[in-house]
Amino acid sequence: MDDDIFAAFMGLIATGLIFGALLLGGRQIHHHIEVSACRTFGQTSGYETRFVDYNFVRYECQAKTSNNKWIPSDNLRDID
Repeated sequence: MDDDIFAAFMGLIATGLIFGALLLGGRQIHHHIEVSACRTFGQTSGYETRFVDYNFVRYECQAKTSNNKWIPSDNLRDID
């Protein structure tokens, strides 16, 4: 009986580790795509851009406006 509980526990841990590795890999791929998109936006629009990592899960592309303020590139249409 104890072997069954141990095997189930180890299976649960292995499943959690695999799931965590998949999430981490997906986050890294998405981050790389966002950095590339920010760079491309800067090249095509003429804005000076930077990519800001606030923490592990929150990041954004920012563009410098004509009054030298950095704003999220998503908000450019609302301001400029």
